[in-house]
Amino acid sequence: MTLIVDKKMSVPIQIQRNGLRAITNGNGQDETILLSYLPNSVDVIIGDVLKTSGIDTIYPEGIAVAEVAEINNNPNLPFAKIICKPISAIRNHTHVLVVTPINKIVNNVAPIKNDQKK
Repeated sequence: MTLIVDKKMSVPIQIQRNGLRAITNGNGQDETILLSYLPNSVDVIIGDVLKTSGIDTIYPEGIAVAEVAEINNNPNLPFAKIICKPISAIRNHTHVLVVTPINKIVNNVAPIKNDQKK
C-alpha cells in the first residue's frame, strides 16, 4: 500500500465545486499533495474539496482525498502551484480497510452445481 503523499503516487481527482478533473501527486517532502499541470487561470479556490474521479477504475468515484490549502500563481511559470492537505490525517492510522469492487469478488466464486441449488 502506498500513501497518497508519496512522491510516486498519482490519483485522478475531480473538484467537488466545479467538476474540474486533474491529477494529484504526492509531495514526498511533507504530508501535502500537489495539483499538477493546471494553468494559472484555473478555477480553483482555497477550501475546494478534491474527490476521486473514478476515471482510472482503481479508486471508486467520490472518495474525499484532499482540500486545497494554498494557491501560488507565478506569471513567469506556465502552471499554478496548488498545495492540498489530505482529508485524513495520514500518520494517525494504524489500520486501513481495502475495499474491492463486488464484481471482482463474485467472479472468483465457484459456480453452484445444480444438485446444490436447493
